[in-house]
Amino acid sequence: MPAKPPADSARVLHVPATRTFRCWTRELLQVAEMQADRGDLRLAADLCEALLGDDRIQGVLRTRTQALFGLQPTFEATSGDGRRRSRVGKALEQGEDWWQLCPVDESKLFFTWGILLGVAVGRLEWFEDRPWKPVPGIPGTYVQDKPRARMNHGRLTPTLKAWHPRHLRFDGEANVWLARLRDGSEEWVTPGKNGWLLFTPYGRTRPWSTAPWRGAAEWWLMKHRAMEYWERHGEKGSHLFIESGENANPDERVRIGQQMADAGQDAVTVAPFGYKGNLLESKSTGDLYDKQISTGNSSIAVLFLGHANNAEVKDANTGATAGETIRYQIVADDAESWGEFAHDQVLEPYAEANYGDPELAQWPIYPVPKPDEAAQRGAGLKAIGEGVQALQAASDRVNTDKLLEDNKIPLLTDAELAAKKAKEPAPPPAPLPPAPAPDPTPTEGATDGQ
Repeated sequence: MPAKPPADSARVLHVPATRTFRCWTRELLQVAEMQADRGDLRLAADLCEALLGDDRIQGVLRTRTQALFGLQPTFEATSGDGRRRSRVGKALEQGEDWWQLCPVDESKLFFTWGILLGVAVGRLEWFEDRPWKPVPGIPGTYVQDKPRARMNHGRLTPTLKAWHPRHLRFDGEANVWLARLRDGSEEWVTPGKNGWLLFTPYGRTRPWSTAPWRGAAEWWLMKHRAMEYWERHGEKGSHLFIESGENANPDERVRIGQQMADAGQDAVTVAPFGYKGNLLESKSTGDLYDKQISTGNSSIAVLFLGHANNAEVKDANTGATAGETIRYQIVADDAESWGEFAHDQVLEPYAEANYGDPELAQWPIYPVPKPDEAAQRGAGLKAIGEGVQALQAASDRVNTDKLLEDNKIPLLTDAELAAKKAKEPAPPPAPLPPAPAPDPTPTEGATDGQ
């Protein structure tokens, strides 16, 4: 039986036009949270798009996506006979069906929205989007060819297509997700069943509430306000202050002020008698903005990556090695979330359309490299040893054995220590002192040769 797309997915839909420009304030951030709390994600999605314009947020999200999609997945079957499992696995790996099902560029976009907002929406497109063509002899009239199913070596290979999540909302009364179409109507989103996809890495119950966009928004707004104020501060790094006399003429003061405003054109201003000029320069108040920006960057990095730098991690290990452990845990969790989503909503429809059984869908397994545990242990032991030596040098009353025991360093018992010393070879004998040099002083009765 030839493969054919599912009946409820045999159509081509297009994401509505999307415009997200807004001037954000703290009050508008609160409105976005309140609207999201009732399932309307329009403002929250617009805010997330603004967050994606921040250099640090872009960087940490790119770190997450590249860490996952830079890996080559393998595929593992859980059911079906060996022959059919082998066919599906070969189609995904050797036939390159996987890369058509989940192209890397769309997968990264889908994953980014899921990590930032808590939910990403899209479609599994079974048909190619055919171009519009002009109708000969009828100016201004266009027709579109009949959609053609996406095929690869005789197999149906639909492709993942991300939609902007501002067109998604959750109806709490009916407990359903709804997507808004171009004509303004809404359609139920049944993940993996009617052509729709829904990636919720934090769970499907109010996924936006635990997503990091809420924690990042305040830092992002503070950062960009600090950047704006810092720029204004730089424009007014110095100011010429004119002190007038007691009997200054008001008209004269206005004229002097206008001359100073035109100082870019008239480089020299001559003040009347009784006026004194002073150059007032700003001090180090600009450092405040630098601190706000750096604090915001560190907090955003902690939010998405678990730590900002070595100083954020306090452990027996060094910050770098402990940070590597955190990185592994985050990437492993991302790989598990994405693998489950791809299996349930992409590979099951693919297996059913091509092999007649959704149970043949395989699980994508990403080989997330584990941190070098031996290197971490060695670095930790080195740090403990250096610390114990420093404390021992500081005071003779430091109980070094107790410190080593508290850090789970095995120590020899008194008997084991005595036996070890008994087995040690005797130290080599001390070298003999060198023979004394001959005395150059002449002996008694010696002559000088005369």
